[in-house]
Amino acid sequence: MSRIEFFVDTRPIAKQSFRMGKRGGYQPKRVTDFKKYAQVLAIAAAKEQGWKKTDQPLSMDVTFVFRQPKNTKAADRTVAKWRTCRPDLDNLEKAITDALTDLMDDDSQVCMKTSRKIAASEDDEEGIWIRLMVMHEMTGVGRSDKTVRYKGQP
Repeated sequence: MSRIEFFVDTRPIAKQSFRMGKRGGYQPKRVTDFKKYAQVLAIAAAKEQGWKKTDQPLSMDVTFVFRQPKNTKAADRTVAKWRTCRPDLDNLEKAITDALTDLMDDDSQVCMKTSRKIAASEDDEEGIWIRLMVMHEMTGVGRSDKTVRYKGQP
């Protein structure tokens, strides 16, 4: 199978910098619990969808879905919106990429990534939609005429 898709049905948690304690560095328990839960769901989806661990280049598409804040007006809760507050998108991505280690040899295999974070409409469930795909060989990179063009130029 060259593609796997699944949903992690819990609030997205961002990976934080290691904290220093008396016995060295550590991650907060809620971060490690989140990672373990996402790993369990990833392994189950891999078995169900026939995904085999690979060393090929991968493309990852992730949508982080959060509940809207409680102070959102009732009329505004019916529509999903871009979430522009914390946690940062890159820290959310790190947490998920680390949780997917059972699906790939190394997270450096992710060569292309599309991520978004949204505040869900009231009908949507909070969680993370993940799609991982094996990438095909590249046939060429860039433009043949090597001219840099900007949006709006002919």
